[in-house]
Formats: sequence, C-alpha cells, structure tokens
Amino acid sequence: MKVKKLMLIGLLVVGILPNTQAQMRGTAHDFTGYRRSAYNPSGEVCIVCHAPHNTDATSVPLWNHTTTAQTFTPYGASGSGFNIHFTPGQPDGSSKMCLSCHDGITAANSYGVNGKSPALQDSITLATGGATAPRTSTITRSNLTTNLTDDHPISFVYAEAMVANPRLRDTSYITPLGHSIGVDMLDKQGKLQCAGCHDPHGSNTGWNSTYLKFSNSNSALCLTCHNK
Repeated sequence: MKVKKLMLIGLLVVGILPNTQAQMRGTAHDFTGYRRSAYNPSGEVCIVCHAPHNTDATSVPLWNHTTTAQTFTPYGASGSGFNIHFTPGQPDGSSKMCLSCHDGITAANSYGVNGKSPALQDSITLATGGATAPRTSTITRSNLTTNLTDDHPISFVYAEAMVANPRLRDTSYITPLGHSIGVDMLDKQGKLQCAGCHDPHGSNTGWNSTYLKFSNSNSALCLTCHNK
C-alpha cells in the first residue's frame, strides 16, 4: 500500500510540476530570472520551496526552505486592530511557510540543494553588469514583518470565527471556483490560511499576477466569505 501511495504521488508530481513551472515563470516567485537568480545558484524553479529528497515532512509537501521561527503579533491582538471578538493564534500550516520568506527576517535564499538541509546559498555574479547579490537576502516586496495586526487574520478555525462573526458565510457556500468555502478556501483543519485567498503557484498574467485564487473584481474574493 505504501509503495502504491508513493507511486501515485510521483505520478502527480510529474504531471503537475511542468504546468506549475510554466505558470510561475516570470513571477515574483520565480528565482531563476534576472536579479533573483543571484539567490538561486541551482537555476531550478521549484527548489527554493520544494525538493524531492531530505525535506521537512511536518510542513507542506516536500518543504525545502528554512521555516520561520519568529513570534508574530496577530490581527486582533490586545490593543490593535478592529475587534473581531476572537484573537487568532500564531501562524501555522501553510501560512507559516509563506511567512518563511515574507516575515522580513528569514532569508529567502535559505533552502536546500543537492539533498542537503536548508542553508544560505552563496551569491553568484549577475551576468548583467557584474553586480553580486548579498549572501543573505530577505524579501522587500510584500514584507509583512512579524506585526500582522494590519493584515487579514490567518490560521484560525473558520467555523469558530462564524460564531463570533455572524456576517461570515457558512462553509457550505459555493465559491467562484465551483466548490464550497470548506473545500476551496480552508485547509484540512478547517482553518483559513494565506492559501485561502492566494495561490503561490499563480501565473504572471492578469489578476493572478498577485497570486489571487480568483479575481477580486467587484470584491468577489472578499464577498465569498463576507456576507455584506
């Protein structure tokens, strides 16, 4: 049974990755392009976040990046933000993986190559101009910092939030993606994570260039969960 499961995962990876790479080419998550290639000596698109061997089995599939160890101040914390009648805990699940680049502290170029554990990768000289990127790099664009009081709450159980906020739609509500909120927006623990609204493997065109799961035209993304 275990062998069959591994074979199935392998087939899925083979079938999905080529399409995912094509979508990611030219996006901010593509570390093979101009400037960002300085932080990716391997030249591989996926390697900054995922690898086939010696990865973190406790995180998102085949996680290959240094995981943030920071303590965050969540939205709704005492003395901050709008009172949502509950306070999310520390980021967990896939959100913690996102913050492993977007906390403004953990180096974006800290990941594993050649089957080794995640570590800072040496900078390389850029082909244009001969400039050399710093060995340690943090994301400057979309740097959320460890203060999340001005960012949408994450890593909370949506069903519990519904009790505190009756203006949230039921998890059975159908999204523009064609399934329920529970299926399309929440993780396996029923929590809303960054990936509830964002697709980290998004393309570099149209509304998906900001990694949204679907267009927020006329606030469609917001109104999927918020019944206003």
